[in-house]
Amino acid sequence: MNEQTDTGAPMVKAFISYSRRDLAFVDRLEPALNARGVEPLIDRRDIEKFEDWWSRIEQLIGQADAIVFVLSPHWLASNICLREVEYAAQLNKRLAPVVIGELGDAGTPADLARLNYVFLRDADDFDEGLGDLVAALATDLAWIREHTRLGELSRRWEERHRPGSLVLRGDELEAAERWIAARPADAPLPTDLDRELITTSRGAATRRQRYWLAGALGVAVLAGGLAFWAEVNRRTAVEQRQRVERILEKTTEATKDLVVNIADRYATRRGTPRAMIIDILKQARRLVEELDSVGETRPELLRNGGLALAELSDALRAQGDRAAALETATSTVTVFAKLHAAEPGAANWRAGLVVGYDRLGDVHFDLGQWSKAQAAYRTGHALLAGVDDASARRRFEANFQENFGVVAFQEGNIESALEHFGGALKLRDAILSSEGESAERVRAVAVAHEKIGDSRFAQGKFAAAAASYRESLDLAEKIAASDPANTKWQQDLATAHHKLGDALMADAQPAEAMIYYARDLAISQSLHASDPDWREWRETLMISYERIGKAAYIGGDVSSALTHFRQALDHAKAIAALDTAQRDWLANVSKLYQTVCLLLNESGEAAEALLRAREAVDIARGSLAAGAEVRDIVGELENNVAWFALFAKQYGLALRSAEEAIAIDPNALLYKPNRAHALMYLGRSGEARAAYTEHRGARVSDTVTWQGVIKGDFEALRTAGLEHPAMVAIEQQLDGEQ
Repeated sequence: MNEQTDTGAPMVKAFISYSRRDLAFVDRLEPALNARGVEPLIDRRDIEKFEDWWSRIEQLIGQADAIVFVLSPHWLASNICLREVEYAAQLNKRLAPVVIGELGDAGTPADLARLNYVFLRDADDFDEGLGDLVAALATDLAWIREHTRLGELSRRWEERHRPGSLVLRGDELEAAERWIAARPADAPLPTDLDRELITTSRGAATRRQRYWLAGALGVAVLAGGLAFWAEVNRRTAVEQRQRVERILEKTTEATKDLVVNIADRYATRRGTPRAMIIDILKQARRLVEELDSVGETRPELLRNGGLALAELSDALRAQGDRAAALETATSTVTVFAKLHAAEPGAANWRAGLVVGYDRLGDVHFDLGQWSKAQAAYRTGHALLAGVDDASARRRFEANFQENFGVVAFQEGNIESALEHFGGALKLRDAILSSEGESAERVRAVAVAHEKIGDSRFAQGKFAAAAASYRESLDLAEKIAASDPANTKWQQDLATAHHKLGDALMADAQPAEAMIYYARDLAISQSLHASDPDWREWRETLMISYERIGKAAYIGGDVSSALTHFRQALDHAKAIAALDTAQRDWLANVSKLYQTVCLLLNESGEAAEALLRAREAVDIARGSLAAGAEVRDIVGELENNVAWFALFAKQYGLALRSAEEAIAIDPNALLYKPNRAHALMYLGRSGEARAAYTEHRGARVSDTVTWQGVIKGDFEALRTAGLEHPAMVAIEQQLDGEQ
């Protein structure tokens, strides 16, 4: 039974660990705790006389929300009491040490010594100290009670050798995942066993989803086969043909519903492998393809097939398979164009065409084909007038206003984008007001606020952008809280956090920005952990680490910046390893290596910086050997090695690396200063002077001169304690020749 206080609130259960020699104090403490809503769990029996006494103690500690330790010289001398604190710490229980006597020099266990004590000695105010104790026990009580409940479930699961019948399921599993993600900062950690139970439960749920999806796939494949048999049965009796037609109508509708279920219910679930979802979605396409291959013309079948294709296109796009999404969106338009051509006055077919062009424009936009996207959107928008359903027409109008705004934004027409986004927001608000609240309608309003924030940010109006992003974030938090296992909504929430962080950083509020960056990072970590093989979430996590690293550096925390950039680099390397010939990702890896090396160098770790710079060169040369067009990247990285070798005082290596870089690109002026520096430190003064003066007056870039580069390098080298007598003369010579 769940004991409650007089007010109806659940009581805190607290196990009291005490020495039998302090029983008089415990007799006073017990009723005082009861009066304040705390249920003491106290074993008053002479437990040593019972054969199974320790199991009784373990049971009581496991049932407790917190453990109160009555500290005295007697308690410190008791092996049983010390064993109790050790067991409670293993369960990650909330620990509350109460001092009732002078402890002297006796050592308090480390798990208690680090905590704040409550003092209830004879000289202390008992009521005041008791109030402090009860307040500490009741902090984050709902979360703590769940810690206790899940702890008992996980121990039962372990004791019974982890049977599948005792894993968490359904709402209970999702509640446990929400609980573990919502741990308050000062609350005890879940135990490893708690985490294993939740992870195993999610794995079991994922396997159950796979079985469902496999069965659903069977429906799609069966439907595809039925399309073939329909053609055969055209030559049989009318009655048999009509029967098959009815089956076909049902199976095409089932396939459409299947796609919607996969897209909305399963593809967004944590732990569902993305590759499996994509495979099933592609298999589902076979139904409509086979219907077309046998010349199927019945409107209802084609309508269901067209709607299935529209959902498929959106789902494939969400999974990152843009090529398949484009093919499917194009097929959607083809199906409804055929229906519309046969019955030009039918509003349903016109509405289907509107959906098809909307999907087609979305995929073209994702592919960077903005003119094609705009053309598709405009074609769809022109068809809107013929859609009879006023509610549907308003929803379509909101979509197109947002789409026109996105294209205008991409083309740099920010004022036009704002006008379209503002129109979309008004329509979204009106729809929400008239049709009632749903997650997707609320999400649409959140997206509109986000787009307005993007536009204001592009205009340099950072405070206004932050205000719009806060509106979006408030709605995103509401949606995500309604279903924490929905990965699409979690991604929306992460985006809302980091965009607000960006606006605050731009508005010179780095400390507040870091709060939102940290929240974005936590969500990105959780998404990646739910499906480590899914590349998109690894990319998102990499960017989150990079973003928070930049913010930490701007805030002056070089150590934190280095930690986060290292983590970003690890993920970038993992992504690049998937395709060693992919130039873009190798370029990204090289930039992150350079950042890490610069931070290491700034932290005084020149040797480590050099080691990492050489590691980057090895990776790039491996890609070069694999056939990638990355010679320029290798040159940049060799030049980095030359620079960091100077700080590590390995001047011979600096010279060799600089000359390697120059050999790759003899016209790259930025590679040549490091060769001159290495010659100077090696004592080859004549060659060094010639190298320094060879390019005097030249421009390394539109804004930087050769002299500027040399002086900047000298300043960095001097700061690192690498002053050289020749530097002053070289600077004077360069100045005199300007």
